[in-house]
Amino acid sequence: GFTMFVNAVQFLTAYIFFGAAHELAHVAAAVFLGCLPRLGWRNLSCMLAGRCVHIPSASEGWRCRVVHHAGWIASVAAACCAMLSSWGTQVQLGACFTALEAVLSDLIGVCQQHSEKMEKGWFFC
Repeated sequence: GFTMFVNAVQFLTAYIFFGAAHELAHVAAAVFLGCLPRLGWRNLSCMLAGRCVHIPSASEGWRCRVVHHAGWIASVAAACCAMLSSWGTQVQLGACFTALEAVLSDLIGVCQQHSEKMEKGWFFC
């Protein structure tokens, strides 16, 4: 009943949080390299809830690869920290699901449709 509802809310909150942190890792890497993300509500809402971010100036070359890999690396590191912490199981699951998604999309490239958009500066998890 209620416990299942609380667990679901905790998991979803953690999943959304770690997804936004993943996208923020893309942005942080881009800014560090001198590439600014597109500013605006659409990009912010996409970053916070849509598991994507638009960084047009990081759309090609080695900067694109660094920004691309920053996401999955940050997500795996966050999942490792979550698993080593005393955070609840739901938070740990949210972090691990995000890391799995990140590895599948950013490292392995399971979503081929995203690779075409990445060329235009879109980074997806």
